[in-house]
Amino acid sequence: MGHRLTSRTSCLGVVGLSILVPLGIASTPQSTNSAAPFVLRVSHPSRKAVGLLYTPEVLAKLAEGRAPDAVPKRISDAIRQQTPIVVMWILPPSLFRDSDQDRPASYPRPYRITIAEAGNDPLSPNRIEPIWIQQEDSDLQRLDTRTEFEEVGAVAAFPRSAFVPGRQVFIHSAAYWTSTKTQIDHRIWATIEWNGAGR
Repeated sequence: MGHRLTSRTSCLGVVGLSILVPLGIASTPQSTNSAAPFVLRVSHPSRKAVGLLYTPEVLAKLAEGRAPDAVPKRISDAIRQQTPIVVMWILPPSLFRDSDQDRPASYPRPYRITIAEAGNDPLSPNRIEPIWIQQEDSDLQRLDTRTEFEEVGAVAAFPRSAFVPGRQVFIHSAAYWTSTKTQIDHRIWATIEWNGAGR
């Protein structure tokens, strides 16, 4: 799946490693239903789904005809404030467990979701932080009963203006330290194709 190791230096001067896995944001919804979210997929030929993107228009369609108290507040706020919501599945198990006994079998929470310009670190000062983030996603699952969900890693809302083609949306794990004093986190990223307009 195109795993590669990159290094960065923390403010303490300790080298940290991160695993980057490229993804692509589908430019069409998963079905012709206007209430269907965009599907986030890996760029690998497998095109494995790794999350969902709900535009404010899709959220409004899902909420249409429901009593106000049946729509979770975060969803109604996202519709009113025009803030898309990104859902990302949990990070996959470590592929390097056998060669690094300090690496956990699964990457630790809390997960973060951030948006950065292409080629930038998701922890850089220029990153775009979400308006809100949570580690589970029962609200959307209750509202969108037609979409298949996997185990959710994190859910986050962003300003609509953050969705500029070419930017990258990252989900990344909490960092941990190995016995050799190396800081590790795990990251998966998607290049944004949706321009924030329309669906």
